[in-house]
Amino acid sequence: MPEIGKLVDKLDSRYPVYGIQSQAFDPVGPALTNLVEMAAYYLKDIRRVVSGGPYYLIGYSFGGMLAFEMAQQLRARGEEAPFIGMIDSCEMSYVKRHAKVDPPGRKARYVYGRLKTHLSEALHRPDTFVYMKTKVESRLLRMLYSVTSRFGVSIPNSLHGPYHVNWFAAVNYLPKPYNGRIVLFKTKDSHAWEPRIPPDLGWGPLATEGVEIFEIPGDHVNMFIEPNVSVLGDRLARCLHSFGALNSNRVALS
Repeated sequence: MPEIGKLVDKLDSRYPVYGIQSQAFDPVGPALTNLVEMAAYYLKDIRRVVSGGPYYLIGYSFGGMLAFEMAQQLRARGEEAPFIGMIDSCEMSYVKRHAKVDPPGRKARYVYGRLKTHLSEALHRPDTFVYMKTKVESRLLRMLYSVTSRFGVSIPNSLHGPYHVNWFAAVNYLPKPYNGRIVLFKTKDSHAWEPRIPPDLGWGPLATEGVEIFEIPGDHVNMFIEPNVSVLGDRLARCLHSFGALNSNRVALS
């Protein structure tokens, strides 16, 4: 995981930033695989520390999707629209929806291209066997999550893989239009892995007040190291200030 702390250091130290750890790391707590349920779970944690808004939600990658759903739930309760800051967060169901309407030939080319990319990546790694083993385990875990979620069965603690749980939740989340605005901080090649994804990473049709995009140097991981993180920190701090965040509560999602 990138060092989120380096980004927090770039923000105004006079104001609190609260971090939320993935519930999948908890060996005894519930292993939720539904993003809507996750958001509700995290909102309860937030309210234990900060009882009222307006809230300023900042999410990196999967955390951005959580921030979006948390904002939806806050608005549903009649609360003021929170600040939603997404850091390189893709709307995962975008690809899933568009793939359904692809003609068979395009679907076949897409599957072939993905398999070719994964195979090439595996063969050029020094740990090819470990890489392939991890991919197979990941696929099996996601199949298990699909079955358990369908029948309402709890996942054993030994299978609480945060990456796998979050990925499953992300690809099965179907976001609804949000009556508000999103601020998106993205790297130039954020969507290079999937040509279907537009520059707004799929959020444009969902935000009624639009998506404001800031391009950050680096990639999905090294955007959190210098000099990239300074650019990200400056852009984020300016946005928080313009939204009045420095006089309110802020919540940062890892």
